[in-house]
Amino acid sequence: MRATEWAARFAAPVCRAPGVEKALSSRFRSYASKLADRRDLEFDARQSFIDAAALDIPRLRDAVRGLAAIAEDFRITRAHRRLADALGASLEQWPDAAHAVHLTNPYQVLEVCRQVVADATAQGRDRRP
Repeated sequence: MRATEWAARFAAPVCRAPGVEKALSSRFRSYASKLADRRDLEFDARQSFIDAAALDIPRLRDAVRGLAAIAEDFRITRAHRRLADALGASLEQWPDAAHAVHLTNPYQVLEVCRQVVADATAQGRDRRP
């Protein structure tokens, strides 16, 4: 997180020069393509992974300001924990999962979603009069 915050803060003023933002965005997409290839993502997931790298760097700078300090104390956000608690579900993490876990680990995410739906359906049946 610290690296993302630093890079975005550095890149935003540089992107004001003509053509720089487009060049940086192209490099981000190229890097995302290489990461997607290393992870052997399926076609749709690969394309989504690359599309997510199309950045608005000045907006990113504003969005990540302070992110490193917030993320320092925990890997899973409090919002994820609250959502899992509300659903009565557990949080799942996998080694080497990226922020786009639904793209990098699609089958594991799908299996967890199926289990949550099955559990919620069973709970709904148990509550019927």
